[in-house]
Amino acid sequence: MKLTLVCLNAKYVHASIAPWCLKAGVEKYSPNTLVRVVEATVNEKEEAVLERILEEDFELIGFCTYIWNYNSVKSLVKKIKNVLPQTSIVLGGPEVGFDIQNTFDEIAECDFLISGAGEMPLGLLCKALEDKSGFDKVPALYTRSSAPRVKAVELEMPSPYCDEYLEKLNGRMAYIETMRGCPNKCAFCVSGREEGLVFFDMERVKRDILLVANSSAKTVKFVDRSFNAKNSRAVEIIEFIIRSRGECYPKDVCFHFELEAMMLSDELTELFCSAPQGLFRLEVGIQSFNEKTLSALSRRCDEKKLCERVKRLCSCKALTVHLDLIAGLVYEDLESFADSFNKTFALSPDELQLGFLKLLKGTSVREDRDSFPCEYAKEPPYEVQSTPWLNGEELALLRRVAMCVEKLFNSHRFEVSLKEALKLSRTPFDFFCEFASFSGIRHGMSLDDLSDTFYSYLLNKGYDPQCARDVLVMDRLAVGADRLSLLLKQADTLRLKPKSIVKKYFGEPDGRRGAAVLYSKGLVAFCDYDNGRFCKKDPISARYELFFCNLKA
Repeated sequence: MKLTLVCLNAKYVHASIAPWCLKAGVEKYSPNTLVRVVEATVNEKEEAVLERILEEDFELIGFCTYIWNYNSVKSLVKKIKNVLPQTSIVLGGPEVGFDIQNTFDEIAECDFLISGAGEMPLGLLCKALEDKSGFDKVPALYTRSSAPRVKAVELEMPSPYCDEYLEKLNGRMAYIETMRGCPNKCAFCVSGREEGLVFFDMERVKRDILLVANSSAKTVKFVDRSFNAKNSRAVEIIEFIIRSRGECYPKDVCFHFELEAMMLSDELTELFCSAPQGLFRLEVGIQSFNEKTLSALSRRCDEKKLCERVKRLCSCKALTVHLDLIAGLVYEDLESFADSFNKTFALSPDELQLGFLKLLKGTSVREDRDSFPCEYAKEPPYEVQSTPWLNGEELALLRRVAMCVEKLFNSHRFEVSLKEALKLSRTPFDFFCEFASFSGIRHGMSLDDLSDTFYSYLLNKGYDPQCARDVLVMDRLAVGADRLSLLLKQADTLRLKPKSIVKKYFGEPDGRRGAAVLYSKGLVAFCDYDNGRFCKKDPISARYELFFCNLKA
């Protein structure tokens, strides 16, 4: 028996473990099956991907399906069946597991569907095909004529970290899981749909951590939906990672976790905050501060406790803390969303993601139309288009705001300028709305375009032109872009030679040096790059530290 497993990732940097988990499951339950994994991205030419899939004649081809690759999978399946009509096709993953009949209707060439965890079902399917026996004993498997089957219960998931996977990482982001399921039942998510949590064996988890941390990956992302669902277990894992750093794996590896703020213990918080700088990146889903919204979504929230716990994490400069909000939720209008945004911004995260509700298959927000009367796109990713509380025009504004947040705040390119600009608006949300409207923000805007637009915005708000030019110059130096943009050059009227001034104070640079005159302060600001004598780069923001000397040497 021969099986090809195909996974189309959203980007090359994402090295999904899904096909490798399935490969391990097949090798456990159908040891005579030969398994081949084909990885690609949705951005590759379909003909090239199809050619790789069809390099060898395999009897069964399986696809891992998600919102980002469902349309590509549909197209590839049709073309495979045209070339190899006798080859069986099996699909699994969240995009098909909750919508069995519609998937069979949409993809006539599909022979089998698997719902939920696929390691055991796929392995037993391969065994049944090899033995030419029936499929009655294969859990969670659907054929066009079969009745619903019991779900697969697998308590000892085989590790996906074979030599082939580790070799193919090639510096990409690695993924790891220590548990399956979620303690929450959020209406917009499928993770908590299955009852109960399954925790992997702790010794196996520690072995897997060291395997991926010693691969070429520089970022290891835990895919556990609520890593701290059991705090004592989370503490043991974090202690192991900290203790092993530099001895059992390289110091430059970063670990990424999704945390449940309301379940965060003081012990775990202190442990994160005591870690070496750059070791941990934390993601916390706030989603909304509207109590009525959260109640309708089945989310627990004590605002005071949540803010205290999250602010403690955000105040620790050793961590990167990423907070999430979702626009388009029930009962949240523009005023309510602005309140959620401002409260989240006040927690001082390193990054703030403004996402938009996706009405995923299998979620309550999609299935319960009376409780969640949202209009959404009928094609993946099923993003919200309007609600009774937010119309399409308001959602369009929020999409522009999201882009501004990404380019101005999350990028860390405008920290000095942004601090000044925020003083000119009543609230952070007001600023981002104003800038979105003023700038005509769009994808593909260069750093020069953004710098010049920011400069014009500050002048429009009545900010002193020389001060506006200087704060933007400091930001450009700090991100390594020491060449001035067009408007900033025009504002540099005296045309002094700042590098010569710095040289008189501090001597020749060891490498590349950026310097500029700050006329409003009577100073010269400079940064050294390329590991120069004054080169200090923040591992969290990737900004270089600014140094100053008097204008008159």
